[in-house]
Amino acid sequence: MNAGIDPEGDAGYLLYGDALFRKHRKKGWAYVGSPVPALEAPVADTHAHLAMLSHPALSLARCAVVGVDFVCAMCDPAEGDECERTYRDLDIWRAEALRLLPEVFEATRRNVTAERESLEAQAHAAGKKHAGQAAEAAVLLESVAVDERACNLCWGAEPAIPHMRIACGVHPHVASQWDADMEAALLERLADPRTAALGEVGLDYHYDLSPRDVQQNVFRRQVQLAHVTGLPLVLHVRDAHEDAFRILEEEGWPEAGTLLHCCSVGPDELARWVERGAHVAFGGAVTFQRSDDLRASSAMVPAERLLTETDAPYMAPVPFRGIECGPEFTIFTAGRIAEVRGVAPGEARRALLQQMHDAGVAFLNREPTEWQRAHADIARDAR
Repeated sequence: MNAGIDPEGDAGYLLYGDALFRKHRKKGWAYVGSPVPALEAPVADTHAHLAMLSHPALSLARCAVVGVDFVCAMCDPAEGDECERTYRDLDIWRAEALRLLPEVFEATRRNVTAERESLEAQAHAAGKKHAGQAAEAAVLLESVAVDERACNLCWGAEPAIPHMRIACGVHPHVASQWDADMEAALLERLADPRTAALGEVGLDYHYDLSPRDVQQNVFRRQVQLAHVTGLPLVLHVRDAHEDAFRILEEEGWPEAGTLLHCCSVGPDELARWVERGAHVAFGGAVTFQRSDDLRASSAMVPAERLLTETDAPYMAPVPFRGIECGPEFTIFTAGRIAEVRGVAPGEARRALLQQMHDAGVAFLNREPTEWQRAHADIARDAR
């Protein structure tokens, strides 16, 4: 099922064909487990580069088991084949995930049993002389119970392969490729009713892979296109918030909304974006040890505009840093945000998780705009 994946590579955990979480060790892959206690509500991944994953369909099947029920796939017309693949294969990935789902459930149940037996043996061998090791094994046994519960809750129910939408835009890294043909290609994709947003677009002064003046001009034009198409904007802004905010002020904030993807600033800078009504998404970086400012930012965003994401295959959350990240890892970020906001497991956390989930779905799973309906023939001809 996972032919072509390197067992020692950053996606080697997929070779197990289950929905369990593992991290890489010197001698293979070690079971980590899902958040304990289990999350009480579904989670949405509002930003994932699915075409870049080693096995998109398997990742979507894993999502079905762990409770990620919505994914927004990102693409860029400058990417060529990857953008084409996203639009061409989106339904194929979902169909393949549905076919794989019984196998993933079965592998999960089988491997949960194996992990439990292994951990019980480790705890027994550690005994009192190695209390720390025994305690660690006991914690992981709780995770096994959570994973088994998730699998049993899903088994036999209506398969919950994530609903999917697409966001398309020219990234600031490739802004220098913008020309009339690129704009036309982008408009073709935006006319597709599966496209829910224009993005990720913006400014990146950290890498400066395109000249800054070019980035600004291309960003400005895409803000204008958001107004024309009636679509919301998904922003990529890094070390350039002053200029990005200024351009939005000058061009006008899109009526359909603005999403600050992969928030990278603290509360002081973020405050004016929140005041302007922006939605704000947090990914795995909010779990990193040195991300105190991001955690503070995640605590101050109104829950109705607070979103979760992965930016898969990048930025896997702790404790998975360095491996390929899939949309299913969103559950770790969602759990960490709830913890940062002081929301305890149970009904209070369920309410917060549901609110974050619903905010992401409402922002991205919207009806076609009037412009899209009027230009639907463009999308049909492009297919």
